[in-house]
Amino acid sequence: MKKTDLYWLAGLLEGEGSFQSPPPSDSNSPRVCLHMTDKDVVEKAQNLINAGHIYFEEARQENWSDSWKLTVKGKPAVKLMMKVKPLMGERRTKQIEDAVEEYDEHLDAKSKSPYSSDEVITAIKRIEEGEALTDISEDLEMKYQFVKDLSAERTWQHLTN
Repeated sequence: MKKTDLYWLAGLLEGEGSFQSPPPSDSNSPRVCLHMTDKDVVEKAQNLINAGHIYFEEARQENWSDSWKLTVKGKPAVKLMMKVKPLMGERRTKQIEDAVEEYDEHLDAKSKSPYSSDEVITAIKRIEEGEALTDISEDLEMKYQFVKDLSAERTWQHLTN
């Protein structure tokens, strides 16, 4: 990520984002959330992060606007938090420290796959958009054979079907 993009993203998350501790039901999955009415800004943030899901939320009251929420969780969220932490103010720095306090990267490594579902979904989206498998593999730090298997729907079929 370019330095100017990192600074833009850090400023956006400082003002509009939140860094959340994991819920008890998913204790090794801290989250970064961005919730706002500017869909294009949320999409730009997701593209820079290369992870997460965007959810549409319809306005709940007549005088409110529709909004979009980007959620990044687990290992990609922790990576993002550590990148932006030096650029954050006191309040957000404390949120990041609290969110990653219990995170154990070795728990992720013990799972069947070395990649989180957020990372795999990001790869699948990029495959569907026709991006070169080598570029996806390099950008997301995934083994090329894994990306190739995703493309051929030989793995993670519950996400590719």
